[in-house]
Amino acid sequence: MGHAVLNGIDLSRCVIGCTGRQAAGMVRKSAHAGIPVVISRAATTDKGIAAAEAAGITLIGFSRGDRFTIYTHPERITGIFGSLK
Repeated sequence: MGHAVLNGIDLSRCVIGCTGRQAAGMVRKSAHAGIPVVISRAATTDKGIAAAEAAGITLIGFSRGDRFTIYTHPERITGIFGSLK
């Protein structure tokens, strides 16, 4: 995020990729930065899902190969099929 800020990159057009669990605090940091999509290889917590729903973030977990689970705001993801929770 620091690189984006220093170089004038519009974070509202970015996706953040993570390898760890997406707890509420991590989701809120992304929301505060204006990043609309968070994707992770790992699971998310119930509070992370609630924070993403409230903040309008598309939260994706269990991203492995050609599979993933969309937890919140799936309308941002087009042309790809994931499993909706």
